[in-house]
Amino acid sequence: MSSYFAAAFCLQCVLSAGWPGCLRAVWGTRFPGALIFAARCPAGLLGALGVCLLAMAPVFQMLRELKAQNERLQELQRLQEEHGRAMGEHQEAVRRMHHEIANHIETIQALIELGGNAEGYADRVLEEYRAFRAVEYCGHPVVDAVLYNRALRAQQQDTELELALELSAELPFEPVHLMSIFSNLLDNALEACSALPRGRWVRLRAALEKGGLSLIVENSCPEGAPCGGEGETTKADPFSHGMGLRIVRETVAEYGGSLLCRREGGVFRAVAFLPLATAAGDGKGTDTAT
Repeated sequence: MSSYFAAAFCLQCVLSAGWPGCLRAVWGTRFPGALIFAARCPAGLLGALGVCLLAMAPVFQMLRELKAQNERLQELQRLQEEHGRAMGEHQEAVRRMHHEIANHIETIQALIELGGNAEGYADRVLEEYRAFRAVEYCGHPVVDAVLYNRALRAQQQDTELELALELSAELPFEPVHLMSIFSNLLDNALEACSALPRGRWVRLRAALEKGGLSLIVENSCPEGAPCGGEGETTKADPFSHGMGLRIVRETVAEYGGSLLCRREGGVFRAVAFLPLATAAGDGKGTDTAT
């Protein structure tokens, strides 16, 4: 009974002065009698502290959400800065190549006249041009930044990345949400491919169609082994990883969208859809179709 009165007393403090007032009550700075009462009754002290922690739970949740949002914003800033540097280097390389075109043409003409290997020289020039990696895929700065970063990763792990995008430079979705969806879907696919000794490939198709943003990501995947589906991971720490598709599902649900995943044989397929109508309204939807 004494613990009940202590908890009720502390709850009254929370309702009247918030959880800081409750803490002050427990430590005697506002109501000295509470400290004496709690000291004489350990059960009452535990009950009071329990009420304090219960009152503080929303604060802890808010702090966790703010921390996660801050981490996403930092990642977005890092990707955009990396992409900006790549664009500057690419533009400089293109200017240099345009400057050299006239010299290449003259050299090829001279080789033809002299009976040299003009075809071989032309092939080497074309190969040099093809070596320049694209840095602009659809014109949207966030999507381009994510795709550039993941294209580099795919090259490093010897994975063929095929991209087909029909998007505009402006999309009615939060930039941090676009980053989360594109990056997590591609990370999931690249992680699955890393478990294959060969035959690694990832295909991404993104388009504005049927009244929304449609994304389809397919990747090669070891048969019978985890390939990055929800709750699956090929990484050494399953507690910290395997969250990519869950994050995507929660994000698209905020817009009333959906995420469908399926594995057939050695192919994993993820299809995400975000309605444009909800995005153009309040920015987020209330339906949670999955």
